[in-house]
Amino acid sequence: MEAERNAISVSQLAAEYYTRQIETTYKHPELFRSSLQKNIVALIGKMNVEDVRPRHVDSVLQDVQEVW
Repeated sequence: MEAERNAISVSQLAAEYYTRQIETTYKHPELFRSSLQKNIVALIGKMNVEDVRPRHVDSVLQDVQEVW
């Protein structure tokens, strides 16, 4: 299907966000990238953005909370 081929993954969106927002504004963007990879991409990075639901976000937040 055309829609499936054009769907963007969370990983792709995170990479675009990093390039557009983080690399250009943070003094040490690699620290943000590491956190992004560990806390978001590792958990839901393969999912299409349109498939992410509140329960997935909750799972990511729970994982981050366990680290703190």
